[in-house]
Amino acid sequence: MGIRNRLTLVLLLVALMPVAIFSLQANSAFRSQQRSLQNELNALLAETPELNQPALENRINILRQESQRIATSLQYNNLVLAASLGMIILILAVVLSRMLTLPLDLLVERARSAYLSIQGMLSDVHAMDKKGDLNLVTDVLNLVETRLAGHVSLLEKQLGLRAEEIRQRNEMLTEIGQIFSRISEIQSLDQLLQEAAQQIATRFTLYHAAIYLVDASGEYAVLRAADRGAGGQRMVQAGLRLRVGREGIVGNAAAVGKIVYVPDIQLDPHYIPNIHLPAARSELVLPLLVKGRVIGVLDVQSTFTDGFDQEKRELLNLVARYLSLVIENIRLFEQAHEALEAERRAYSEITRSGWEAVVRSRRQPGYRANEQGVFHAEEELQPWMREALERGEVVYAKFPDHTNVSVPIRVREDLLGVIDFRKNGENVEFSEEERALVQTLTDQLGQALDSARLYQNAQFRAERERILSDITAKVRSSTNINTILQTAIKELAEVLRVPKGVIRLGAGDGGEAEDEPSHA
Repeated sequence: MGIRNRLTLVLLLVALMPVAIFSLQANSAFRSQQRSLQNELNALLAETPELNQPALENRINILRQESQRIATSLQYNNLVLAASLGMIILILAVVLSRMLTLPLDLLVERARSAYLSIQGMLSDVHAMDKKGDLNLVTDVLNLVETRLAGHVSLLEKQLGLRAEEIRQRNEMLTEIGQIFSRISEIQSLDQLLQEAAQQIATRFTLYHAAIYLVDASGEYAVLRAADRGAGGQRMVQAGLRLRVGREGIVGNAAAVGKIVYVPDIQLDPHYIPNIHLPAARSELVLPLLVKGRVIGVLDVQSTFTDGFDQEKRELLNLVARYLSLVIENIRLFEQAHEALEAERRAYSEITRSGWEAVVRSRRQPGYRANEQGVFHAEEELQPWMREALERGEVVYAKFPDHTNVSVPIRVREDLLGVIDFRKNGENVEFSEEERALVQTLTDQLGQALDSARLYQNAQFRAERERILSDITAKVRSSTNINTILQTAIKELAEVLRVPKGVIRLGAGDGGEAEDEPSHA
C-alpha cells in the first residue's frame, strides 16, 4: 500500500470517529426517551379507572406516535452507528494487516524495484500489479535468476575477450623482447638498421618499415634501411632522402620530433605519393630521440585505413625508444673504435719508423747460432724465410736431410723480422709442442725487442736533454759575445762528432764590419 493510500485511510478514520461517537450518544438519548414514554404509558394504564375513555385513547395515540418516532430514529441511528463501526473496524483491520505484513510489502517493493531495474520496461508494472504479492515475488525472482544468468554469461564473454586481449598483448611484448634481443647483439650500424627494420615489419605484420637517420647537417632525413620488400629495397638503392620539415610525412615528423599518425594518408597535406608503396593506406612515424635530439625516424605503414590502434602505437613507440638507444650506443662505439684505430695506426707508424731507424743504424741485421757459437748473419734471407716475413705466417721448409721452420717476429701488427730454426734428419718434423714453444718464444721476443727499443729511445732522449742542458749552461755562463760563440760551436761540434763547424754573425756581404768568425 502506498503512502497516499495509507494517509487517506487515516483521514477517513479520523472523520468517522465523531460520527460513531455522535451515533452512540443519540442512541443513548433515544433509549432514554423510549424508557420515559414506557413509564408514562404504564402510569396512564394505572390511572385508567379515573380517566374517561376518549381522553385515554387520545393520550395513548399520542404516546404511540411518539414511541414510533423514537423507534424509527433509534433504528436509523443504529444503522449509522453500525456502518460507522463497520468502517472503523475495516480500516483498523486493513491497517493492522498492513502493519503485520510490512516485511512482505518491503520485499514486494524491492522485488518490484529489482524487476524495474532489470526489465527496464514500465509497461509491465501494471500487468504485474494485478497479480498477488507472492506471485509477483516469484516472477521477479525467476526474472532475476534469468537476468543474472545472462549477466554472468555476458561477463564470462567479456572476461574471455579481455583474457584474449591480454594474451595477444603478452605475445606482442614477447615479440618486442625478441626484437630487442636480436638487435642488441649487433655491433654494426648498417646491419643493426637492416635487421631492426625487417624484424619490426615481420613481427608487427606491417606493409612497410623503414629507418631514416638525420644527416650531420640536420637538413635531410636519409633512408638507411627498409624491410626486404621490393618497394623498400628499391627506395634504399635509390638513396632516398627527404628534406627535414619540408618533404613528406617523414620530413615533417623529423622536424617536430613527435609521433605523427596519419589514419588516411590520402587526406594528409604532407603526403607525397610513392610509386614503390602503392598499397599504403595509413602511416605512423615515430621519432628516434637521444637526449631530446632527433637522430632519425622509424616509418611504418599499413595497407588498412586507420591500421594502427592505440595499443600498437604504444608498442611501436617502445620499440623506437629502445632502437634510439641502441643506435646511439653503436655510434659511440664506432667513434671510439675509430679513435682507437687512429691511435693504433699512429702508434704503429711511430713503431715502424722507430724500427726502421734501428735497422738502418745497425751494421749487422741479425745473428746466426750453431754448435760453435753465435755469429753475425751475413747471408741473405732464404726464400722460405722471406715468405714467412711477407705473409706474416709460420712457414715450414722440408728437405731430404733437414726441416726448417720460419716464424715472423711481430710487434702488434708490425713485422720486425724473422727467426728460423733447422732440425736435421731425414723426414723429421717439429712436434706440436715444439711448434707452440717456438710461437710463444717468438711472441715474447717481439715484445722484448720493442721494450728494449723504447728503453733505448728513452735513454737517448734523456742523454740528449742532458747534453742540451749542459751546452745551454756553458753558453749562458759567459757574458762575452766571442766567448759565447766559441763555446757554442765547440760543444755542438763535439756532440755531432764533426771535424769542422762555422758560426758567424752578419750577412757577410762585405757591407758592415763583421766579428771574427769562430771555427771548430
